[in-house]
Amino acid sequence: MTNLTEQLLTVLKANPFSYSPVISRSRAIKAPKLPLITLTEISNIPRSMIVKIEFDSLITFQFDIFARDMILDGEVVLADTINETLALELNTVLTEQIGFTRVSSPLGNISNIDPSVKRYCVRYRVVYNNASGYCYR
Repeated sequence: MTNLTEQLLTVLKANPFSYSPVISRSRAIKAPKLPLITLTEISNIPRSMIVKIEFDSLITFQFDIFARDMILDGEVVLADTINETLALELNTVLTEQIGFTRVSSPLGNISNIDPSVKRYCVRYRVVYNNASGYCYR
């Protein structure tokens, strides 16, 4: 079983995102700085095996984007706008740089943390070749 979480965090943190979000693995954060992008490995299963050795892994991640309305350069920017912008930028990084495929429709405007916080959630999947380290669709 391959764990891509740390490599994924490194790639995401190296990319410039609008609104300077905090990027971290999913975990309880008492007072999170917003905007925030979290990632959680949802599944990691063998896709193919050769002589009982895992050759390819099918890995699914969930990304949650949290934001609240903010004032930027004297203008009010709505949390929905922040989430949608970050989701588009995240999609570009994941699909064009890494080779992930989006496998769910985004769920927007849901949050059980605080009514002023908006949450945007989407899942991506990749096939990871354990021998070469190559990600493909």
